[in-house]
Formats: sequence, structure tokens, C-alpha cells
Amino acid sequence: MEISLKLPALLLSLLTTTAADTGISQCHPSKFTFPPLPGAAHVRTTAAVVRNFTGHAGWMPDAAVSVPASGVAPFCNVTVSYAHPGYDFVYFVKKDPEFDVGNMTMGEFRDVFRQGVEEFTSAIGTSHDLRRFRERGGKMLMWHGMADQTVMVLAARAFYKRARKLEESRGVEIEDYWRYFEVPGMNYCSPIYGGPYPWDAMERLQKWVEEGVPPQDLEARTIEEEDGRKVFGKEARRVCMFPKEGVWDGSEWQCLLSGEKLDEKREEL
Repeated sequence: MEISLKLPALLLSLLTTTAADTGISQCHPSKFTFPPLPGAAHVRTTAAVVRNFTGHAGWMPDAAVSVPASGVAPFCNVTVSYAHPGYDFVYFVKKDPEFDVGNMTMGEFRDVFRQGVEEFTSAIGTSHDLRRFRERGGKMLMWHGMADQTVMVLAARAFYKRARKLEESRGVEIEDYWRYFEVPGMNYCSPIYGGPYPWDAMERLQKWVEEGVPPQDLEARTIEEEDGRKVFGKEARRVCMFPKEGVWDGSEWQCLLSGEKLDEKREEL
């Protein structure tokens, strides 16, 4: 079944939690205006739209089903439609100012997406071979928001995995120079309302470069309002180095691999 992109465009507006041009989410949950659509309809529509979002060729922008996180006005009323202008498709790929991205089917979308990949990868593609960066002594700390609606976290994860696999074939541990973190609740460049932000990432990178202390985790805090100013919240959560995930054990965060059990707490006698 082919689905017009007008459906995802509407869906993007229905399920959004957004940030504004100030770099922090402005839409408190109490301010959202939702359309009177039954929850089951949302679920069915979402399932139809994202059923092919498998993280393989053809990753689609706005995959987190929300509007852009920066450069836009606060978007608290989600009863109106939102659509991506598609300038990259119109001017770069199709080279036709009259091309209407809003009337593409999902099949046509995939074809145009693939055309763009084939035409522009040699110019703007990103190589996962970081050998020269490593040999120059470079250090990289990379984090990616798991609620990023513009660049899928699966894209960043796949890129990291390709680079790690290549380095493993050379007998190199990629963690010696590149450490990757995925931040739950983090949007595109800014946290969603109440979401964590890895505020100490630059400090951790500096310590790694200057003192040789590699980061094992990051500390994330919410950004809150206080007397009209943006401040970091007092509550912190631990962001673990991929592929580990932060799990709350009732008193603190632990970094565990998927399926790994929490450490048992033993009281001292």
C-alpha cells in the first residue's frame, strides 16, 4: 500500500513535542492542544508510516515524528498540519522548483532519496574510516539524542558500528580514541521538556585530551527556568557509553548491557 506523504506530514503535527528557537522546549505539557482523534487511530497511522523505518538505506528525516527543534517558533498547538519543505529534493535532487514533495507516495520518496544518495555521496558523504584522525592522535566524544527527530539515532549508531567494525579488522579498539553516547529524551540540539542534557561533555573531552582520562559516562541534567533564566536542574542522570544503557536500581544509575542484570545491593554489617 502506498501512502501519500501528506499523511506523515499531518502525523508529525499530531504527535509532536517541540523545542523553539531559544534552544529549549517551550511547550509545557499543560499547554498542548491536541485534536479530538481516538488513540487507536494514532497508533494505526503511526504503524503505517513507520513500518519501513528499519534503520537501513532510506532513513527518513523527522523519524521521531515531531517538528524541528530549532529555528522555528513555539509549536504548542498540534491541531494544525506541519510539512517539511523538502528543499533538498526540490532544488538538489530533482532540480525542479515546481516539484511537489507533498504529493509523493512512499515509493516515490524512496526513489528520490536513493537518487540523492547516489548523486551526492561523493561530495558530501561521510567516510567511516577514521584512520588518519586516529593516527594524528585525535580524540572524539560523540553523543546523540535518542529523541532526535531530524537525524535518526539509528543513523549515528550505524555509522559508529561501521567504523568500529573496520577498526576491529585492523586490531584497533575504537574506544581508544572515539567514545559514543546515546542520550535518552534528548531532542535535536536541545532537550524536550524535562529531558536530560549532557552538560559536562566538553569538560569530559578536555580532560581526556589534556589529562588522558577517557570518559566512562556523561552526566545529564534538565534545563529549567529560574527567575526568567535558563539553569541546569539539580537532578542528574547517568548517560552510559554505547552499547551500555543507564538503568535505575532504586538509588543510583548503573550502566548495563542489554539483558544484563542489576548488581545486588548488600547492606554492610
